[in-house]
Amino acid sequence: MNKCLNSKEIIMLCRVYPPHRGGVEMVAEQHAQFFFKSGYNVKIICMDPAQKTNYMQRVGKYNETIYSFKPTLKIQSVLLSFLYFFFSISQVIKSQRDAIIEIHHPSPLDSLILCISKIFVNRRSIIVFHANIYGKNKILEFISNIAINLSFKICKYVIFTSDNLRVNSELKYRIKEKSISISIANPYAKVTNMVRKNIQNKNIFKILFIGRLVPYKGLKYLIEALKGINNIELNIFGNGSEINILKKEIEKNSLEKKINFCAELSEENKKRMLENADCLVLPSINEAEAFGIVQLEALSHGLPVINTYLQTGVPEVSIHMISGLTVPPSDSLAIKLAIESLKNNEELYQQLSEGALSRAKEFASEKIYESFNRFVLNLEK
Repeated sequence: MNKCLNSKEIIMLCRVYPPHRGGVEMVAEQHAQFFFKSGYNVKIICMDPAQKTNYMQRVGKYNETIYSFKPTLKIQSVLLSFLYFFFSISQVIKSQRDAIIEIHHPSPLDSLILCISKIFVNRRSIIVFHANIYGKNKILEFISNIAINLSFKICKYVIFTSDNLRVNSELKYRIKEKSISISIANPYAKVTNMVRKNIQNKNIFKILFIGRLVPYKGLKYLIEALKGINNIELNIFGNGSEINILKKEIEKNSLEKKINFCAELSEENKKRMLENADCLVLPSINEAEAFGIVQLEALSHGLPVINTYLQTGVPEVSIHMISGLTVPPSDSLAIKLAIESLKNNEELYQQLSEGALSRAKEFASEKIYESFNRFVLNLEK
């Protein structure tokens, strides 16, 4: 469909947007694609920390118009820009009467923009709820809670990426009448049909971690779990504030020969590591981990996943004894036992590898779009 022929309009406010990669960015881009397929002109207003100019305009891969701003201030992970703030409000005010406004939480600034815009115009608005601000400073958390509670009152729907997150948030925010679950689509267009097997014949059992190296990812518990396990290798694909702390932890436990950090963080190298791994471990310890998209990447390669039982979408993506093993958070011994179960039980490993491929297909883009389109049609009524 040619973009200029579309009459319906969606304005999406997003803290950052691809080519930056992360869970929120991936969901925002998927929604841009889905709205375009549903006949909407899509406008993205975002910030870009790597941008050299204060303002840029470009066209995205799904014909979305992207307005990006250089942030003027950063408070922990919260980006701020006065230009972004005033431009977003002006775009909402100038939008069509039947336009839809979508914001992605956590972003206190976007929630504030939504609330201020409501004073001037009445637009249908959607909040895509990814996670709470967790473990940040108390002032930021307080401001965020005020902003999100106000925006919940004025929005039409709140989209959650998992049933777990939706149910727990409904109780907390009392928004049952306007909440809906729409999962994240599998970023891999094609799921492999290769079932992993014959692991007993391998000299080294290869574990993979993919993600930011930050405290809530729980990497220190994975590192501790490797003590006492022979013929094992952990490859860590990612970067972040904890890298030096983790290296000291590895040295303290004399695990230098078992653990490698990947310095080349390219998509091509990530794919190669997924193809060569035997399992993925996602040892996250709290609800800051809302979904774990990396699990979909692993499942698509037939990799069993070891994840943690959180009140989010994490254990819904890879299901215990179906496509992997789920253990309590912050429990090194449980992770160790799960790794040993996959390493030493070939029958279990092959069963979970088959389950991983089947589970990955449940998140096919076509299936998720069907749910999304039904939601959009209902939204337009």
